[in-house]
Amino acid sequence: MIYSPPPVHAETRFQPSYVEIADSEIYERYREAESAILESREGSEYVRRKLAEVEIENRLLYLANLPSNWDSYGSDAPSSTAVHSAIAIASTFIRLGLIPDAVTPSPEGGIALCFVRNDRYADIECFNSGETLAVRYSVDEDPKAWAIKPGDAASESTVDFFSSYLSA
Repeated sequence: MIYSPPPVHAETRFQPSYVEIADSEIYERYREAESAILESREGSEYVRRKLAEVEIENRLLYLANLPSNWDSYGSDAPSSTAVHSAIAIASTFIRLGLIPDAVTPSPEGGIALCFVRNDRYADIECFNSGETLAVRYSVDEDPKAWAIKPGDAASESTVDFFSSYLSA
């Protein structure tokens, strides 16, 4: 199948900026209203969580389509098992107020949900095999890693543990 872009229409739509159609007073009122909307959006925990869900879902869809050898070191692409596990875990974490700082493919084959707070790092890695591993470390301690049982990764107790560790 050959993909070709859609034809370019001869008619180009012109959309003037607010500066071009409004006087300075109206433009300034618009800017104040826009600023208030953005400020209220940032202050809304609900909106912040919804935006995080959308961003993470988009990132996971991208990771689901990575090719094998995505890092040029022979790493496997994330499997659908890893993607589904990451979606479930991320959704629970976000719903309970802990938003991952990064979602990245794992060189071991899978997906890592990463958290960084107060010079502390923690992640949950969802491997292609279906196994889940948690890791944590800080400048004051050696790294610690442990396996998480399949149903426990997306649990409230796991979120509480990560929250406590990251906020200490």
